[in-house]
Amino acid sequence: MAELTQTSPSLCCCRKSLPVSGGRCVGDSSLTSAGPWPGAPPCPLVDVASASNFRCFQLRHFHLDLRLNFAAKEMTGWLVLDLVPVEPGISTLILDSHPSLLIHSIDCKIPGDQPEEPASLTYRVDPFTDYGSSLIISLPAGTVKPSRLIQITVRYTTTDGPAIWWLDSELTCSQSCPLVFTQGHSVCNRSFFPCFDTPAVKSTYTATVRVPDGVTVLMSASRSSYSKLDRVFQFSMEFPVPSYLVALVAGELQHVDIGP
Repeated sequence: MAELTQTSPSLCCCRKSLPVSGGRCVGDSSLTSAGPWPGAPPCPLVDVASASNFRCFQLRHFHLDLRLNFAAKEMTGWLVLDLVPVEPGISTLILDSHPSLLIHSIDCKIPGDQPEEPASLTYRVDPFTDYGSSLIISLPAGTVKPSRLIQITVRYTTTDGPAIWWLDSELTCSQSCPLVFTQGHSVCNRSFFPCFDTPAVKSTYTATVRVPDGVTVLMSASRSSYSKLDRVFQFSMEFPVPSYLVALVAGELQHVDIGP
């Protein structure tokens, strides 16, 4: 009879075992789960694939405003996060990012404050794993308070990250227009936009996408509209979703009925 040995479950390449990340808040000792066997000490609830401190904030909503440049194979624009700190003393926001994201600037605004001019924030990008990095943002002292909404705006450009696939015209059906699409599963959307890249965080989102003439955009959203004159597409997702379910495709798309 073959000898049976117990081995630990393997993780896929994008969920490899890592040291405990910054997913927990200071003093967040209640966020624990039962140990791996009866009597074992409780384990902290963490997502080893996320460098973010997602447990320190409630993500109410986020907005993407992007311009697609097929010639340069770039998306340029900004991300606006509506965040509510969950406890006092939070001085840092950590988002999942990727080396392919070029961060231009980050600012913060407190809605309702006078004046409402955004404050420029300092930040740094630290290595995390071979599939991402951590974007560490210093928050303004004295303005971040529990249950008080803050808006963080990150201006950035994407390049050749693993979530974004640029196809030349020759690789499309019509061979007359290039195509771009995104694939966020399971931890790739951190190269699409900075985010809490974990299924533990879900939120609604909206998006504005500006494209050249002849290009149609679709996103994983519940509502959409577009201005034919300006070639601007608007999207709204009214149901909270995790970051990896945000998807975009743009190109010479045609409507086809696939069923009733």
